[in-house]
Amino acid sequence: RLPLSGRTIAPGESAAYGFRFRWADDFAAVRDVLVDEGGLDINIVPGMVVPTDLSAQVAIRSRRAITAIEAEHPAWTRIEAVAPPSGEDDGVHRFRVRFSRLGENLLRVHYGDGAWASLEFFATEPVETLIKKRAAFLAGPQQHKDPSKWYLGAYGDWDQKNEILRGPEDRDGLSSWLTDANDDAGNARPAFLASKNVFFPVAAEIESLELYISRYLWGGMQMTGEEKYPYAIYGIPNFRENRASADPGRDGRAHVWRIYDYPHIIMLYHRMYQIASYYPDLVNHLDAETYLERAYRTAIAYWTVPMEVEGWSANSVGTMNEAFIPELIGTLEQEGKQEWADTLRGHWESKVWRFVLDPPNLYGSEFAFDSTGFESTGAFANYALTQDGPEFRREVPLEAAKEFAEFQLRLSMSARGWLEASYYQLGSDYRNNPTYLLSYMSQMGGGALLDHGMHFAEDPTDYLRLGYASALSSWALVNSGTPESGFGYWFPSEANDGAAGGGFMPEPEGRTWIGKRIPRGSWYYSAEADVGFCGALRIHATVVARDPLFGEIAYGGDLVRGAGAVSVIPRDGLRVRFHVIRDDQRLHLELERDGFAPEQPVTIDDDLGRIEFTVENRSGDAHPATLRLAGLPDAGYRVMVDGRETSRFTSSGGQLRIELPIAAGPASHVSIRRAAADDVGGLRE
Repeated sequence: RLPLSGRTIAPGESAAYGFRFRWADDFAAVRDVLVDEGGLDINIVPGMVVPTDLSAQVAIRSRRAITAIEAEHPAWTRIEAVAPPSGEDDGVHRFRVRFSRLGENLLRVHYGDGAWASLEFFATEPVETLIKKRAAFLAGPQQHKDPSKWYLGAYGDWDQKNEILRGPEDRDGLSSWLTDANDDAGNARPAFLASKNVFFPVAAEIESLELYISRYLWGGMQMTGEEKYPYAIYGIPNFRENRASADPGRDGRAHVWRIYDYPHIIMLYHRMYQIASYYPDLVNHLDAETYLERAYRTAIAYWTVPMEVEGWSANSVGTMNEAFIPELIGTLEQEGKQEWADTLRGHWESKVWRFVLDPPNLYGSEFAFDSTGFESTGAFANYALTQDGPEFRREVPLEAAKEFAEFQLRLSMSARGWLEASYYQLGSDYRNNPTYLLSYMSQMGGGALLDHGMHFAEDPTDYLRLGYASALSSWALVNSGTPESGFGYWFPSEANDGAAGGGFMPEPEGRTWIGKRIPRGSWYYSAEADVGFCGALRIHATVVARDPLFGEIAYGGDLVRGAGAVSVIPRDGLRVRFHVIRDDQRLHLELERDGFAPEQPVTIDDDLGRIEFTVENRSGDAHPATLRLAGLPDAGYRVMVDGRETSRFTSSGGQLRIELPIAAGPASHVSIRRAAADDVGGLRE
């Protein structure tokens, strides 16, 4: 993608090159060193993977003048200058860019006396399109549907180069855990598909999930409640070989000890509980109560079975997708399963205590250097900082929680690209070598940074910038496109539209850990990509922020400033979460079902006295939708739905759950307004 420089040294000639080391006190000081040495300090929001329905803003600071910005595809690129938020020239060059050509888009920055630098962007379809296409592809070409096969219902790995679904009888030299739907890759695919259908239900996709659960998972890859290790999950090579093994021990019929396998399936069952609760007419295999019980009992197996069989404690390392466990605990409490909730909370808190009070090597997981746990450590920090029960706080003092939170944040930031101006580095997780970029931990670990910025950081700027760039980053691996673009940038073909790569190869050609030689770009197998997409669905949101370089912006949305209010069109991919993180305001809105209506604004007064939005009814029937709301100033408020007052409440600092009666039809308008001081009678908590 970039030209190579060179110099020929003739016989007898010599050339000398030098460099200098300079110390920097912190992340910000590194940027100052770049500027001091005549280089460029570049900041970009919301990231360098840019959906076509959003713009990116770029700020460049340098001692040398910026003379031009040159687009690789000028007819498909719109660049416009942006004024400083203060209105006064501060020496920073700012511009807004919008791409309409899908795929890689290079901008060349010309500066100084003939110097230039490259900004490597990647333009995708809207994130919502990517999410829906990926889900449809999993439920379609990437699922085994031959009823004569023992692996009926499994989600295998799709070969984009040859347009073939691989499986146990045709592995193409891949490991069985990639092709046989065991381990993280195969377990995360249904977990992602179920997560997507909580937000955007599709009957065929839910049917696909129930085929997987009824024919491949239950009584196959997972032991039933009547077997030797109830609710245990079989690992590699596949459940068929393990169940038929002559070895009754850990390498055969008791190969149920790999802790990483469990959280994906726990989350799958919890998402199926939600789907069955919200859309019961679309579920045919089990009811919501049964799915919830399976989620709980599989979670208990996570903490007990590997320990019994292998002596492997679930508390030893962070694992993928376990960050949602507090959500499951909350669901159990809401459903009146207090004993189950207390038992699961005890296991979860034992892990939080272990990490906060006696942290293991946070860089270690399956390898000596492996950042797999960074989403988990962020979740542990969040839990430790927010729990105020006296028993928990006696075990985990607040200062210890703060110290752990800061420690794991520094490690997570140091293990991802935050300075580099290329889409495959900015926000990308760096694992055991630099040829595996945009891994699943790019989005998962980045989500922990974003969460910290929204809920805990005194200055959220860097965490919002890096966290959001991370959340967007790995969507560049989804091969999706329009008919005009050939249905995908990496492997153009309608047959590959919605397939995904498991990582990014930055070299001209290299060998990946899955054993395949890959040319520069996205892998042609998805491997563990859906693990990261699971994490992305937990964090995608529209975030209004006041950035010191860019002013008032909306991550994942299109913001318009009005008189005393902002109106934002959410385009974050899910349209269920909305945050205001500016100055001392920390406002959080989340719809537990349905979503903000497409291309309709969320309007919020500057003093947070009025919030208005339209709810998209995603099931079409009349039902209650719950809005979780936190961060409103202390006062009384009235809730109006379609012009009718439906409730009143008093905000006093904590999180509120507000029931919104959604009428049958496509949408309902919601208004939340602060009550006048002389009109607070009848307000209730």
